Amino acid sequence: MAAGTQICWSKSVIVMLLTSQATQLRGPLRHLPWFHRSQARISLSAGQRRPPHRRWPAREPTANTCAAAAGSLDRPAAHRAPADPSKMAQHQLEQPATLLPLQLNGNELMAGAGLVVFRGINPLITHKPGPAHVMGLKAAKEATSQEDAPLGRLCAKRFVVSARNKLWWCTPEWGSTAGDIPPETQFMMAELEGPPAGSPGAAYACLVPLIDNNTFRATLRPPAYGTANTFIRVESGDESVLAPRWDSVLLIAAGTDPFELADWAMAEAAKLSGGAKARSLKQQPATLDLFGWCTWDAFYFTVSAQGVKEGLASLTAGGTQPGYLILDDGWQMTDTDEEFRHLTPHVMDGPPQGGSPPDLHAAPTGAATGQNVGAKTAESRPQPSAAKADVSFPSFFPAFLRNSFVASILVQLSQVMAWMEFHLLKAAQWLLDNVLHSLTLQRGIAVLASGPLRGAILRTYASSADHMRRLTSVRANAKFADSSAGPNEPWKSRPSDLGAVVKGWKQEFPGLQYVYAWHALHAYWNGVCPTEAGTKKYGSVIMHPRPTPGNLEIDPSMAWSAAVLNGVGTVSNPEPLHGDMHAYLQECGVDGVKVDVQGSIGLLGSRLGGGPALAARYHQSLEDSVRTHFRGNHCVNCMCHSSENLFRMEDTAVARVSDDFYPLDSASWSTHIGVCAYNTLYMGALIQPDWDMFHSKHPAALLHASARVLSGGPIYVSDKPGQHNCDLLRRLVLPDGSILRPLLPGRPTADCLFLDVLRDDKSLLKVWNKNMHSGVLGVFNVQGSSWSRSKRKFHTHDPNPPILDTTVQPSNIPGLASLVAADPAAAKQNGKDLAIKPQGTVEPKTVAVWSDKQQKLSLLAFAEGMRVRLAAEESEILTLVPVQACGNGASIAPVGLVGMLNPGGAVYGCSIKTQGESAVIQLDVKGCGPFLLHSTRPAAKVELGSLELRARYLGEEQAIVFEIPETRSLENRINVVIP
Repeated sequence: MAAGTQICWSKSVIVMLLTSQATQLRGPLRHLPWFHRSQARISLSAGQRRPPHRRWPAREPTANTCAAAAGSLDRPAAHRAPADPSKMAQHQLEQPATLLPLQLNGNELMAGAGLVVFRGINPLITHKPGPAHVMGLKAAKEATSQEDAPLGRLCAKRFVVSARNKLWWCTPEWGSTAGDIPPETQFMMAELEGPPAGSPGAAYACLVPLIDNNTFRATLRPPAYGTANTFIRVESGDESVLAPRWDSVLLIAAGTDPFELADWAMAEAAKLSGGAKARSLKQQPATLDLFGWCTWDAFYFTVSAQGVKEGLASLTAGGTQPGYLILDDGWQMTDTDEEFRHLTPHVMDGPPQGGSPPDLHAAPTGAATGQNVGAKTAESRPQPSAAKADVSFPSFFPAFLRNSFVASILVQLSQVMAWMEFHLLKAAQWLLDNVLHSLTLQRGIAVLASGPLRGAILRTYASSADHMRRLTSVRANAKFADSSAGPNEPWKSRPSDLGAVVKGWKQEFPGLQYVYAWHALHAYWNGVCPTEAGTKKYGSVIMHPRPTPGNLEIDPSMAWSAAVLNGVGTVSNPEPLHGDMHAYLQECGVDGVKVDVQGSIGLLGSRLGGGPALAARYHQSLEDSVRTHFRGNHCVNCMCHSSENLFRMEDTAVARVSDDFYPLDSASWSTHIGVCAYNTLYMGALIQPDWDMFHSKHPAALLHASARVLSGGPIYVSDKPGQHNCDLLRRLVLPDGSILRPLLPGRPTADCLFLDVLRDDKSLLKVWNKNMHSGVLGVFNVQGSSWSRSKRKFHTHDPNPPILDTTVQPSNIPGLASLVAADPAAAKQNGKDLAIKPQGTVEPKTVAVWSDKQQKLSLLAFAEGMRVRLAAEESEILTLVPVQACGNGASIAPVGLVGMLNPGGAVYGCSIKTQGESAVIQLDVKGCGPFLLHSTRPAAKVELGSLELRARYLGEEQAIVFEIPETRSLENRINVVIP
């Protein structure tokens, strides 16, 4: 499973307030099979507005139940010794030459030659000077678990920040005053006085809140009481964990290169906050260079061995075989507590289809099909295993209610009640979206939810979402008993044999090299069952977490979430749990894990010594277990944006950088790309960013495919079997299942760092990256929609964004001129941003530019720019290749395989030799298809080994074009002779 929900649970509670009596009346009817069918008819006819997001499907399967238990876990020490600095030396990046020195001048912090970063600094702030200036804080009164304090006045023209918008995720915001800083801000890049961003001489400051002493987490926030000061909050997350002072709460660095600055500042912050190594110092898993398929959107919880096999066969038949598979949520053995057993039947039906039931899972206006394929309909919900073809009534129903006449009356009555509940819900949604944003109201709802409405809310959760379920065994359920086990297989009907199933997949589909399995950092959404035989040994205790004020500020519904109301089965020592889970998966032939729901650990820490302290234990256990069981560092971190998670990723190298791709929420489609790009600005310093799966057959498929190419991270889809755009996928995937991945994380260009590319109706997003011999620049029109912090959902504020244009320049790609005659061995070093020196050539003055949108080659001087014009949700990918002199009067630039979205990614070696009057261009190329080489002269000969390739010369475009055939290894050396 890949992301968090968009459901506003405050709406759920209001609905319960309005419909509680109807719900109580309908309770007994839920036992009747025809009750679900009646709701399906209502849901399919209802007008729907927003989709069910992947974390909260309408109905979910269950297995056995587990009873809730009360108690307490051993509490960790209030403070843990910080990491040993001598051990952290190996995690350091070289200090960039572009850093500006910082110095304290009275109550001002200065950068470089007189640039003010902060003015009027709070006297309670302490200082550790150095290349990275570290601020500490003294409590204003006495030892406390939470302290809000002014830092001083930030002196910046503009800034971009990344702040939490949910417990698990962050989104960017732009501003120029302290009041523009959202709560829970974890990163800021500020533009200091002087030339504008992206221009020579521009200066930047980077602010990174820290974790002090492994116990107190800091965040930036807006000012209180109308002051102009930037504030900082320091909190342990547990009211019993107190401190009177904190030595390291904020790291500040300044420099003239924003990308080097962000990388170095984040690496320094990680040294102080948890020990995560820099991305370039980590082992990158081999899956990054392969095409993948994830089961989540394809099946949701109905994933089965049979369905996975169908999906792999479907993609392979289309010529786009996956090199790896992510077996997402739905394979584990889980269940709800005993009291909710009757609400969560044991049998899972087929994949979600059609519309959604009358609850909060609504589809967006204008959805392509008019139906919400992301939700389970009432027809596709799990049905009780005891249900037969005839009507089966619960035992408590009296005999006179079991005759067909009375049954028909009850059917009609249930339909009327469902209709009333649906329209009451729509009214409540409208009120909460447009009128009721009162904190008093939200607090009132929280009181009701924890008191008189608690039982009703938990029953609703148990029958509509997976967040009430706990792990009952580390083994798979019976949907993985053998290769033919389907989605309707009762979970406990027979023993599972995941090992045989995985072995069968790999044998039948030889291109499938790796299989990952999903699990939550704490095992499952609602933790570990304390009473089931398969999990009792882990000693879990049901803990009822208490959201921090910051959690509630960004999402008040956390106060009545399933975790808070029902409690989470929490283990004090996760090492045996992680070890057993991973040992089982390893024995089954699983090669890695996707570890989700990581932000919830911070929530659980509210009664266990605080989020940062508990996250330290869980992440250390995870890192150790992955190192032991999954050679090759095969782990994807997910729902993990809180700094208490991000700074703990010591060796694991891949993490999601955005909320989910929601296939039916049109407001999220373009927003997703902007969020990924700006979060990568700082997260990419520590991890290889994962921009999430997408659908190849979708209105926004090309937009998202282009974004994944620029991301520099994994490329994988979550298509349903048979629902693929293989023509598009073949522009991403080579015949052997590999992809042409750029060298770096894709980040916004410097000149658009401080532009609100989602809302200002005038700015296009530009994302840059590098291949070994070319730069790649993506341009995206993502205006019109964004995450709304007031509505707490993706929101379309402009349904008709304007057509926009922007200027693209070679200088948008740092170090582009150095990508000449590169050393292939050096460029392969774990994605490092290498300044590759030219080998005896003068710096080029011209670049060849290939436009994917126009399928056109043009030449551009390094000092010039070209215009790109895009309508809403359109994209363009430009490949920029420095033009090299051959020594015989000719000039060349290897563009690459122009049938691919990243043509330059195919070129991993280029050298020029002279033979008399001719120049021999030696190209090392991966892939097959049409290859384009800019050349001022035609080729005399093009050879692949002993095979001579037919080449055409396009005189007007100054390009040599030839077709590279598909060979066994796909790695070929091409010799082009130019007289």
